[in-house]
Amino acid sequence: LFTCYNILIIQTMKGITILFSLLLSMVFISCEEYHGYPHKIRFPSEGGTQTFIGCCSPIFFEIMADSKEYYDEDIDGIPTASNEWLTVKSIHNSLIVTAKPAPSNKKRKATIYCDFGCEGCDIDVVQGK
Repeated sequence: LFTCYNILIIQTMKGITILFSLLLSMVFISCEEYHGYPHKIRFPSEGGTQTFIGCCSPIFFEIMADSKEYYDEDIDGIPTASNEWLTVKSIHNSLIVTAKPAPSNKKRKATIYCDFGCEGCDIDVVQGK
């Protein structure tokens, strides 16, 4: 015979199962490839700034260029990574990428690595010809 106590336990178990299923599905949904950010960014030789909005902010990011790594650090409360010619900032769900002008139309390359916890992604940056 079922008592009120047994019915309450069954309903609680159903609720926990549904909640767990929802949380698990949210983890898999949030870990889609590149999180809405591009695979490649191109800048003209004159430089400029481009803003990209994704579904979430990276936990951390870095710039890799010329066999060196430039890690993000808080500058005025904004996670920022910079090298000689490229600056990346993460504000809310946006990456703001700024390239300085290239000297004598020189082609430059870098990679921005973003870590989202469940996965990471590489964004290639090319400037110039």
